[in-house]
Amino acid sequence: MHALRRELLPPSGVEFATSLKLTRAAVAAQDGGNRVIGHLVVARSSFLRIFEVREEPAPLPPVDDAAAAGRKGTEAVEGEIEMDDGGEGFVSVGLVKVTIPFLLKDTCIVDRAMDFFSYNALVWIVLIDRPKSATQNVIPTTVTRLYLLRSHRLHGTATGLDRVRTLATAEDGLDRLLVSFKDAKIALMEWSDAVFDLTTVSIHTYERAPQLLSFNSSSFRTQLRVDPESRCAALSLPRDGLAILPFYQTQADLDVGEQDHAFAKDVPYSPSFVLDLAEIDERIHNVVDLAFLPGFNNPTLGLLFETKQTWTGRLNEFKDTISLFIVTLDLNTRTYPIIMQAHSLPYDCFSILPCPISFGGVFVLSANAVIHVDQIGRTVAVPTNGWAPRVTEMKLTEDSETPTRNIPLEASRMTFVDDRNVFIFTPDGSVYPVEIVVEGRIVANIVIAPALARSTIPTVVTDVGSDHIFVGSTVGPSMLFKAVRVAVKKEDGVASDAVSQPKEDADMDLDDDIYGEKVDAPENNADGTTNTHVETHTIARLAPRDSLREYGPINDMVFGLYNDGDRYTPELVTCTGTEHLGGFTLFQRDLPTRMKREVRAIGGSRGVWSLSIRPGSKSSDLGPGSGSSADHDSIIVSTDASPAPGLSRMASTSAKKDMVIFGRATVTTVGAASFFQRTAILQVTTNALRVLEAGE
Repeated sequence: MHALRRELLPPSGVEFATSLKLTRAAVAAQDGGNRVIGHLVVARSSFLRIFEVREEPAPLPPVDDAAAAGRKGTEAVEGEIEMDDGGEGFVSVGLVKVTIPFLLKDTCIVDRAMDFFSYNALVWIVLIDRPKSATQNVIPTTVTRLYLLRSHRLHGTATGLDRVRTLATAEDGLDRLLVSFKDAKIALMEWSDAVFDLTTVSIHTYERAPQLLSFNSSSFRTQLRVDPESRCAALSLPRDGLAILPFYQTQADLDVGEQDHAFAKDVPYSPSFVLDLAEIDERIHNVVDLAFLPGFNNPTLGLLFETKQTWTGRLNEFKDTISLFIVTLDLNTRTYPIIMQAHSLPYDCFSILPCPISFGGVFVLSANAVIHVDQIGRTVAVPTNGWAPRVTEMKLTEDSETPTRNIPLEASRMTFVDDRNVFIFTPDGSVYPVEIVVEGRIVANIVIAPALARSTIPTVVTDVGSDHIFVGSTVGPSMLFKAVRVAVKKEDGVASDAVSQPKEDADMDLDDDIYGEKVDAPENNADGTTNTHVETHTIARLAPRDSLREYGPINDMVFGLYNDGDRYTPELVTCTGTEHLGGFTLFQRDLPTRMKREVRAIGGSRGVWSLSIRPGSKSSDLGPGSGSSADHDSIIVSTDASPAPGLSRMASTSAKKDMVIFGRATVTTVGAASFFQRTAILQVTTNALRVLEAGE
């Protein structure tokens, strides 16, 4: 008997992600609203995908959407006013009474328009900030989209993705991609315009390292980390080992390695080596997480480890067993001095996040607290639930919200929005904004505000650039967000979104650090005068921009038959996802079709394209409010190979819904698409490019 395995569907979800600039379009100067922000590479198991993150002009809305605001039944639903006053960007529709469409009461300094995204049983409400104008429709100027460039089945299981810059980056400005694999391998890849795909520069394997020869590595998951200055990459190995791969960055690095510049283009790295962490300090065992810190002359690594392991049932004997070391790696002399030590951290710490160089240090996430450790070992810890004082002896900074706060942080993800603001994505999908109060270069306090949104269940969070954040999930859709900052009025006697209203004048300086500078906005009186000043502060919100539709894990399945009108089609009914992302997913082998009628006149043996075009408008006539005065026309472009050299037809539907051919050409059409906000047709033939506008 022979075992046969065939993968019908690729792995669903995103487990690893990184943002980088792969093609020249991402580094070239781009004018107008159409630009490439960067590229996003995601991986799950052995499936890798490359996306282009593009910001482009928003499509013009049809007349029905533009007039929806004036219709009866579009008033705010119950719960939305409270949502807006509380400073929330968007909420799950299950929390309020469902009435569509939704509108928000204008309680802020800006107007907002909304769009809807539906993923399984979850509906998103998007807030798009626009300047307030009584005569201007609230229309977003740009949208951000993810476009798939390439997808690959890897020969191995990916365990990490990261970007790196080599000496060649100084010439072309492009980043390189590092991919780590479960069997202790690292692949260095770069983009090739010739093949329009990734090409492998080198493969580094550590399967014969002493840490793997006598160890069953099936249960060990390697971690890939890259220095912010791309001076080296580190891959965690079993039995407290690190594989270090140095990269050439300057001419001085080449002089030390006695290599010429031409050789460094083909081989941009120096020989790698395996570092036993016991060489740094004998106490370093059971590494939990590691990360490179920015702002140091040499690569500097933060190591979170647990020398003596414990668990919840032994907290009476062993408590606060986690330690944090910051180690400098001198790659030339192979010396590794420890520049900071922090001991007695909670036993449930699981992740570290390097902080910006403006105040330095690292954030440490535990299951029950958020901790900041600076470069001299000083700690500031804020509990997120009532378990924190029970499981740790650390000094905790509490406020008025601490007794009622209940935020479990197991498996949470954390990312910086700017130097003073952080978003925490919890396993239930909630997004908590965190503000960092800094006095000089010292972190004085960490302020956790109420949840502002509910997103997907996070597995990885990546900063894409231009205020965009990608949240990848293995159990549901992955989301691309944009962080927007909104100025809202601070009412007297009402607590703000981040902290409660201060009671003493001595706390006003602290408010300036939390909220930023106060802005005096004029408020109109009944007689039209403006003699009253309104204090405002800025809060951060998230607006969904795009998503990767993923169904997540398949928990159960049954076979069924689907009647599509012509015949019964077998389908697979599955239960997918988890918690609020759970639902039913139907799989069919073929695209279901139903024949309605035959239209032999238009032919189309070599290709048929159906395009939606705005009638009576040219691209030069488009303006902010144009394009919404009529319905769209459906244009059919078809082509046949005979008679030679080919025949192309253009047809549209008449008032009687019949197909009317209004144009013919003796040429074969290769492709056709709508351009210029659907006001023109671009027709690609075997020997020319034709742009057809309305009336031609």
